[in-house]
Amino acid sequence: MTASAFNKDDFFREPIEVLVVGGGPVGLSTAMELGLRGVKCVVVEPRKEVSRLRPRAKTTNARSMEHFRRWNIAKDIRAAAALTPEWSQEVSFCTSLLGREITRFDEAWAITASPRELYAEAGQSIPQYTIEEVLRKQVSKLETVRFAVGWSFVGLSQDDEKVIASIQSETNELVSVESKFLVGCDGARSRVRKEIGLFYEGDVETKANFNVVFRAPGLADLVSQSPAIQYWVVNNDAPGLIGRLDLKDTWWMMCLGVDPVEGNANPEKYIQGMIGDEVPVEVLATDDWSARMLLANCFQSGRVFLAGDAAHLNPPWGGLGFNTGLGDAVDIGWKLAAYLQGWGGDELLESYEIERRPISDRVIKTATTNMQTLSSELASLTINASNQEIYYKKLEQHIQKTKKMEFHSLGLVLGYRYDHSPVIVDDGAPWPEESVVHYQPTSHPGARLPHTWLDVNHSIYDELSEGFTLLVLDSCIDISPLENSAGKNKIPLKVVTLERQDLIEKYEKPLLLVRPDQHVAWRGDELTENLDSLLRIVCGIKELDKSKIL
Repeated sequence: MTASAFNKDDFFREPIEVLVVGGGPVGLSTAMELGLRGVKCVVVEPRKEVSRLRPRAKTTNARSMEHFRRWNIAKDIRAAAALTPEWSQEVSFCTSLLGREITRFDEAWAITASPRELYAEAGQSIPQYTIEEVLRKQVSKLETVRFAVGWSFVGLSQDDEKVIASIQSETNELVSVESKFLVGCDGARSRVRKEIGLFYEGDVETKANFNVVFRAPGLADLVSQSPAIQYWVVNNDAPGLIGRLDLKDTWWMMCLGVDPVEGNANPEKYIQGMIGDEVPVEVLATDDWSARMLLANCFQSGRVFLAGDAAHLNPPWGGLGFNTGLGDAVDIGWKLAAYLQGWGGDELLESYEIERRPISDRVIKTATTNMQTLSSELASLTINASNQEIYYKKLEQHIQKTKKMEFHSLGLVLGYRYDHSPVIVDDGAPWPEESVVHYQPTSHPGARLPHTWLDVNHSIYDELSEGFTLLVLDSCIDISPLENSAGKNKIPLKVVTLERQDLIEKYEKPLLLVRPDQHVAWRGDELTENLDSLLRIVCGIKELDKSKIL
């Protein structure tokens, strides 16, 4: 929906169930999760257009792509990407773009050109602005979602029944908008976070960094290295990262430890230092930033929730920030929908912070660890070597040892778990050892259901429903009591029966109750006696409230 198509009367055209403040990738993902479930919501976003001058996140990981698959837009995301997995899946470390390659990592961030058993969708190299453009288009197609660009959030008040938000147009017209809930996806400078009295805790690095987007006609033809998603430049004059935004002439650069005043005075100096030659360039945009390791003290206040950068900030090393925010959007989205549709309770909403805040904390710590070894540190590293070849061999070994976690992190991306959630029924079995790098599939309640392919291009995730799914691997078990209990309490439940012995071994139990977000809520060898109690727990309902059921 364009800005001209939205006016203040549209805020009152029909009741708003959820107001989403912020139309970046996290806000749009929240709207997708809600809108596809029929929840009436409005996305408030001041930017009329998506700027292509600041690419921000450049990698969408495998887990995020699985969510895009669930929304049936994974193919749209890949079609919009300028860099395909077939073009490159690698990260190169080199003395300069036109200089000597030191080493490289293959299949970085699970970007692969062919399917893998561990995940339904491979990662994708794609700038954040392209993700936003695709999501804007898809969100605008949803009948229950209205996209209010050109409007800004000003303030709010709330009580036990509603949230009243003040919204301002670009002509300074103020409107009060009532909704049942509000989700603040308005970034690091979140006005929503301030309005509800929450605050960041953590540290900010004082060292400045300098980003540049530039055009360099013919530069790609000069690069003798194999294509790479990004090139880590290890030299003392211009340490940092450089990479392509498209297969034409547009590039991005991240120069480390550069004062923004000095950088803006002569950005060409740093570009050419990183390239390794004085090639003609046209600077399109510059941007300075410092690493921030910040976590909101709470993710919820009453009927208002925080998601994405409004709730947590981490250094960019590892491509974890935007992807973590998308995970927030999925978690709060299905839970708000369940509550509004009558089959989710107060404890389900309270579980959002309990589940997502520890994940954000772990992401911050992982990215901070990745930040300890950057191009600048590698360039100044003292290595005793009798000649240049031995020096570069030792440097290669050091890079492979210290940077593997940054590019191969499936243990974190796929293996994150909700092991202390009140809406997960833990069976007491031991968890696999936690690792950032190594992913050990497990059906332990709280974990993402291990992926498997049922056929070519047919994922087990494609069988899961928007509500709960009971995965049955032994057809001899009578599951009708659970179906009856779910039906009686108006809890959406789909039964998927798969007669495959290999899956019983893989999934450890013959019965698995899977949540809408593909995480296991309960598992067992047989149904428990008190099925109503089981369903109340996973839906976060202390006592089933029939008056809320639609």
